[in-house]
Amino acid sequence: MNKVLLRNFSLKHLFQSLTFFTALIVPTFAYSDLPTQYFPANRFDRFYFVWYTMFLVSLEEPSLIADKTDNETIRFPWLRSFHNPVAVRVEIEPDGRAQLFLKVTGGAGGYDAGPLVTNLNKSLTEFEVQRVLEATKFMSACRQPPTEAMFDGAQWIMERKTKIGYCVIDQQSPTEGNMYKAGVLLLGLAGYEASPEDIY
Repeated sequence: MNKVLLRNFSLKHLFQSLTFFTALIVPTFAYSDLPTQYFPANRFDRFYFVWYTMFLVSLEEPSLIADKTDNETIRFPWLRSFHNPVAVRVEIEPDGRAQLFLKVTGGAGGYDAGPLVTNLNKSLTEFEVQRVLEATKFMSACRQPPTEAMFDGAQWIMERKTKIGYCVIDQQSPTEGNMYKAGVLLLGLAGYEASPEDIY
C-alpha cells in the first residue's frame, strides 16, 4: 500500500473511532493531511471542521467542493448526539434527472461514528426535485445562523453545490424555520423513519 493510501486508510479508521469529546484534543492536522477536503479551510474552526469531516468520512460521502460536474447537489448531514449519524444527498443532473442517496452509520453523532450500515439510493420524480429546490432556496443567500457548542442535541448541516459555487451552513437543533423544513423534507423523501421525539 503506498504512503498516500496508507495515510488515508489510517485517518479514515481513526475518524470512525473518534468521539465528539476526543475531537476537542485531535492533533493539529494540516488540512492537506485529511483524507478528503469537505469544506473550505476557513469555513469552520478546527473543532467543527474535524468533527464534521470525521463523520462524512465514515459515511463514505464524496466531497462537494471537489466536484467539477455541472450537477447541482444538496446534502444534509444530521448528527444527533445519541442516534445514528445520517446523510441525505440529492444529485440533480443538468437535464433534471435526480438521484437521492441515504447513508447511515452505526454509531452516534456525539460519540463513535461507527461503520456504514445503510447505503441506499433512489430516483426522484420531477415534482420531488422541485420540492427539494424550493425547500433549499434559502441557501442561495448562504447566511450562517449563530452556532454554539452543543452537548445534548444535534447539528443540522446543509450543503449546496452548483456550477457557480458552494455553500454550507449549520445550526444546532432547529425546531422550525428553513433548515428544519428542508431537513425534514429530505429525511421524508429518503424514507428515513424517526419518531417525533427523535427529530431534534
